[in-house]
Amino acid sequence: MLKLEDSEIRNICKEKLESLEHWLRRLIDKILTESYGDFFSHVDDKGDRLIKKKIGNCSTQ
Repeated sequence: MLKLEDSEIRNICKEKLESLEHWLRRLIDKILTESYGDFFSHVDDKGDRLIKKKIGNCSTQ
């Protein structure tokens, strides 16, 4: 069994989490784009936004 230092374990975990975050962001973007097009500005029939306007504005800055 390998004996890793705490710093090595933290680095490995950080890399795995960053990889997961990147993969999830791509997946979410793909699914929402296929379903709603520009999901940051999508408004449903009731006038409700999918993404709050304040959050949607952050994506373009």
